[in-house]
Amino acid sequence: MRKVFLIPLLIAGVLLILFIVGRVTGILEYHKAVSTSMLPTLEPGEHFFSSRLSKPERNDLAVFNHMAGINEVQVAPGTIQRFVFRLVALAGDTVRIINNYAYVNGKFVDDSMKLNFFYEVPALRAEEALELIDPDHPVKTEDRILNIYNGMALLNISPGEAALIRSTIPVTKKTDTTYNEYLFYPKKGLRWSVSNYGPVKIPTGHCFFLGDNRENAMDSRFIGPVPVRDITGKVLIKR
Repeated sequence: MRKVFLIPLLIAGVLLILFIVGRVTGILEYHKAVSTSMLPTLEPGEHFFSSRLSKPERNDLAVFNHMAGINEVQVAPGTIQRFVFRLVALAGDTVRIINNYAYVNGKFVDDSMKLNFFYEVPALRAEEALELIDPDHPVKTEDRILNIYNGMALLNISPGEAALIRSTIPVTKKTDTTYNEYLFYPKKGLRWSVSNYGPVKIPTGHCFFLGDNRENAMDSRFIGPVPVRDITGKVLIKR
């Protein structure tokens, strides 16, 4: 009888030790997505692992630390934050965002990406629109209905989801072209927007990250190019 209980305890103990060693060394770290910035790739609450043993390359998801600056909204300067975003460009690359899509060195790089954008539908039909996406598994309205104004609802969905809605309800892609003072600007006098940003050349020792939820992510458009030394690991497994 003792052996029956002993074996699970030993397994649990070994797993705990591996978890602690992995956490301390960065060999294998466990994370939980806490925002919608990587929708549809990572859902809020979804679990995933990262490792510093595997070097992230373009289009890989990676975890990194970031110290908040004085111009960042809703975060005290000096606060250390941990982000997970998609690595889009490396040192020496030139990045530009045109109508929410990314171009690196003049080449379109979002052709194989699953991304989320903002779309407008009549406010009175917003919940009906979300039910059309997957009637058997309704999406969380608090994650997808961002705002209601002038009789319209602003939805956070993918182009594929918008196509499902469009068959029944009018839906229009929304592009944010207004000047945003909170963006990272490499020099003074620039007036870019979230949807149309750059071009920016990535400096030595840095890389550029974007959220898959293109218009709802505090990525390198806001925090600037990320020092390579701040990357803590490449995302390996998600559950």
